[in-house]
Amino acid sequence: MSSAASPNAQQPSIDFWKFWAGQTISNFGSSFTDFALPLLIFKLTGSALNLAIASATTFLPYLLFGLVIGAWVDRTDRKRLMIASALVSDAKCLLMDEPVGGLTPKEIDYILELVKRIRSRGISIILIEHVMRFLVTLSDRVMIMQQGRNIFLGTPAEMVSNEKVTQVYLGKRASDRMQAFLAGKAA
Repeated sequence: MSSAASPNAQQPSIDFWKFWAGQTISNFGSSFTDFALPLLIFKLTGSALNLAIASATTFLPYLLFGLVIGAWVDRTDRKRLMIASALVSDAKCLLMDEPVGGLTPKEIDYILELVKRIRSRGISIILIEHVMRFLVTLSDRVMIMQQGRNIFLGTPAEMVSNEKVTQVYLGKRASDRMQAFLAGKAA
């Protein structure tokens, strides 16, 4: 292979180099602020308290931003924000860990419709979820695990009628409710 560049190879644009330089300078600045500045303060003052204060102030903006978001945004909006931040990268697969945990039935319905719209765009969804109504509405296939072992792999309809899943996870009443729910959904 020759060291000469291919005539068809596209050279990075000036915008790329501006972006790269900006990111590099920003990273150096962040490194200095996060690590070197607190150590410099400790070296100059000799005080562990000053070191702790300097270290804490570098994380203060992140903490305050989190508190502001937590105070001003309701649970559903926080869930939407988490989903949106995952989709920003043009993801082809979305991994969701209990996306409706702690939500009311009305809020669950809202997130359910949002995830259905995401799924309709061709994005694969992998869920870890304990809210069965949400899980069976969205899922084509379900895997149930107990103590790290797969005890079931199949459709939601097969899941709710599976004796092992009923015994270990759902219970008879929940299994009956889910069967009725799926029967009503199919109708």
